[in-house]
Amino acid sequence: MPWYNYTSTKWRGWVSLDQVSKEIIGLQPLK
Repeated sequence: MPWYNYTSTKWRGWVSLDQVSKEIIGLQPLK
């Protein structure tokens, strides 16, 4: 799970967050 991975990699918080955002947008676009 991207969210779990994000929590695991706090040292890469911003990078992981960007990846998570892309995943979310890819799975279910906000607009």
